[in-house]
Amino acid sequence: MAGTGWHNLAPKALKLFRKAIVDEPEAFDAAYKALSKVDRSFGDNNRLVSIPRGVEAHDTDRHADAIKPKSLLL
Repeated sequence: MAGTGWHNLAPKALKLFRKAIVDEPEAFDAAYKALSKVDRSFGDNNRLVSIPRGVEAHDTDRHADAIKPKSLLL
């Protein structure tokens, strides 16, 4: 099965995605659910070990793992 996405994004670009996940968790839930319906998911490789700078306050949020990737892959 082929995938798609962006590999090794710059921190500045990732900041926009992370901010959206933190600011709109319900929208992220909807996107995650839509991906699941078509047998897709976000890739879980190429992640940071800890929460990135700027979103440390969200390290216990339900989407904490979703803000750790360095790449956005499906």
